[in-house]
Amino acid sequence: MSQEKIYALSIAGFDPSGGAGILADVKTFEANGVYGLGVVSALTWQNDIEFEKIEWLPIEKIISQTALLLKRFNVRHIKIGLIENRETLQTLVRYLLYNITNPIIIYDPILKASAGFVFQSNEVVQDITCLKGIYCITPNIPEAETLFGGIGFNKTLLKNCSALKIYLKGGHADNNASTDILYTHKQSFSFTNPRLPNGAKHGSGCVLSSALTAQLAKGNDIAIAAQNANRYTYQFLASNDTLLGIHQPFIPLKPISKLHFITTNAAHAEQSCKGGVNWIQLRLKNVSYDAYYTVAKEVQAVCKQYGATFIINDSVQLALDVQADGVHIGKNDPLTPHDVQELLNRGSIIGCTANTIEDIMHLQGKPVDYIGLGPFRFTNTKQNLSPILDIAGYQQIFKEVKERGINIPPLIGIGGITQNDIAPLLQTGLHGIAVSGAIAQAEDVTIAARGFVDGGM
Repeated sequence: MSQEKIYALSIAGFDPSGGAGILADVKTFEANGVYGLGVVSALTWQNDIEFEKIEWLPIEKIISQTALLLKRFNVRHIKIGLIENRETLQTLVRYLLYNITNPIIIYDPILKASAGFVFQSNEVVQDITCLKGIYCITPNIPEAETLFGGIGFNKTLLKNCSALKIYLKGGHADNNASTDILYTHKQSFSFTNPRLPNGAKHGSGCVLSSALTAQLAKGNDIAIAAQNANRYTYQFLASNDTLLGIHQPFIPLKPISKLHFITTNAAHAEQSCKGGVNWIQLRLKNVSYDAYYTVAKEVQAVCKQYGATFIINDSVQLALDVQADGVHIGKNDPLTPHDVQELLNRGSIIGCTANTIEDIMHLQGKPVDYIGLGPFRFTNTKQNLSPILDIAGYQQIFKEVKERGINIPPLIGIGGITQNDIAPLLQTGLHGIAVSGAIAQAEDVTIAARGFVDGGM
């Protein structure tokens, strides 16, 4: 039986160079596994370095193009790009809300072409009511400052638009790294990448917003969709040294599991997978590289058989050599997360260790996908333990995270955790837990693993 096709619609300007606008959007949709449809909102005369003029299409022609597509295709996810003015945007959104059941509309407010041409003034979104009905907006920093008043704009928008999310593109900031931030009503998420020496690309903003639309169309929640869109865009920026990037198929990261099993051998890895574990971290100490490599290949085969994520502890070189899904590095590792990201394949998972709020602050702005936070209690499975945290320690760290208003990746509790600890640990705010001895030292590893899985992990 053939799989039902997933559609996404771009309503945007036509760029003859294919770097931006509707052509870039459709290429992005399809690289992300979604069939792309397009409606032209404007014709432009441009290439990747020069912009001559624009011819706006009236709203009636935009709607008539859209109507014919909706008559034929089941579309829920729409990306709106270049649009003439506020009235056109409002009319278009009203049309989509009336003619599509629960549409997911992503709006990318474009004020200026990368070649320097100014499309419109700041009147486009000054009236916040025109954003009602839009699911997410994706401004860059200059657009946010112009349209919404800069710092603090997210609080005003989220307060006045109950369903709105904001993805702030951070490429225009003057830092060694670029950090995008997703704001929702409940929390915020940050996505950081090192700057590339030739990473500037014509239409990169279009690519991000259309990648986000495609990832939402595939059924991902907003946080996972944003993470995948950020990674796809970085892949696009790194594709070559010219201003016109290449679109390549995107393989998204697996979500960070709530249960990480840390093991030393393939037998326990397989037994735990039979019990429902889907995240295996291999940790071997005081062994030769060849011995570590041999066990890694055995564990990797198990992970492939059961569809589990495979993480190597401490050895970035080994993770690269066996093509693991990622690596977990310790607090005192000589390599920084940025170093690791440069060495590993794009999309590899990077986990780090922390014991204090200062450790977490030190990892801010770095490409870290999750943090192992502990130890929860004393354990003899790890040498050189940091100070014990206990429940109170986790509660204090989350309190300080909230007070400081910092964005953090998923935190995974670790260190002597048993099944009875699951509920109180998750209540502190932890995303999940990492377990070693409670599973590995059990009489039946599969049953022990199943106990954690059934216990809420």
